[in-house]
Amino acid sequence: MSEDRDPRGEIERDVFLSRRPVNCPIDSVEWRDYMLHKQAKKLSPGLDYCPTHLPTWNASCRGGGGGAGLATGWHVLVAANPGIGKSLMALNLAARFTAAPAYVGILTLEMSAEQVTTRWLSIVSGTPLRKLEQGGSFDEVAAKAAWEKAGLVPGHRLHVEDSRAVRNLDGALAMMRQWQDHYVSAFIIDYMQLLTTPAGGDLRMQTQEVSLSLADFAKDNNVLTIGLSQFNRETSRNYEAPPQIQGLYGGAVLEGDADQVVMIDHSRHEKVVKDGTLCGVRTWVLLGKNRHGPGPEIPVYIDYKTLRMTEALQDEEHLWPGVKATL
Repeated sequence: MSEDRDPRGEIERDVFLSRRPVNCPIDSVEWRDYMLHKQAKKLSPGLDYCPTHLPTWNASCRGGGGGAGLATGWHVLVAANPGIGKSLMALNLAARFTAAPAYVGILTLEMSAEQVTTRWLSIVSGTPLRKLEQGGSFDEVAAKAAWEKAGLVPGHRLHVEDSRAVRNLDGALAMMRQWQDHYVSAFIIDYMQLLTTPAGGDLRMQTQEVSLSLADFAKDNNVLTIGLSQFNRETSRNYEAPPQIQGLYGGAVLEGDADQVVMIDHSRHEKVVKDGTLCGVRTWVLLGKNRHGPGPEIPVYIDYKTLRMTEALQDEEHLWPGVKATL
């Protein structure tokens, strides 16, 4: 890849942030002028916010997100049962972020860097995953074309780390600070329960410390952090009811730390089979908590061929599981 460049262009944003009044009342002229300047400022994709791959989710991101995506400074939690799609959600976010363009860092504690790269490349280029994987189905011509297509994304940068160095909280934060030197503004941690903490303790307590640290990192550095999480045992084994934010593994602390909590509904998860072949699944993404707007339920389709996660069109929604028939 070419040498990293500063996506900010000029330092106007840093100058603007330094103008925030200090120790003055919010009904003062100084604070009024600051707020008017801040609110009138045009938001830049990849710098002030990162658009997601789901239009309804973007529209629900008000405030710093401008109704266009996830704002820097936010901490977002994505929760799902194993095998339901939380890692695919993260990779679809990374694919959309890099197209913004934004610089993205993924700390993967489940997959190798090669697996992450292959899946990201399939999503970005629309190339069937099987043509990019090692083995008899690998297609070198298709793979080279996929890289060419990915390389056309303006300013894309993707950093991935899967080493033992990031399997503890201190190591993960150190890597995130290092990536900031390469202008990374969106950080994805897959997944939070696999990070250990120096203080130790039971898994629940460690998860709470990880959650607080990621939320603080986002706010202190004005970056976006996305932590992937599991549900507790009671929630994860209940396939009859949609998940609730109270079922997050780690308790109410995780909900309190997050600007948004996004959940993939395992109770409405329907396989799509065509001509005897499993093509994908229809499911729902639930915005269970949103400090910055509404909390919609979004029908999505996960294409197993390219791993792309797309929002259903309005005239397709009747096909999704759990939709009540209307006269």
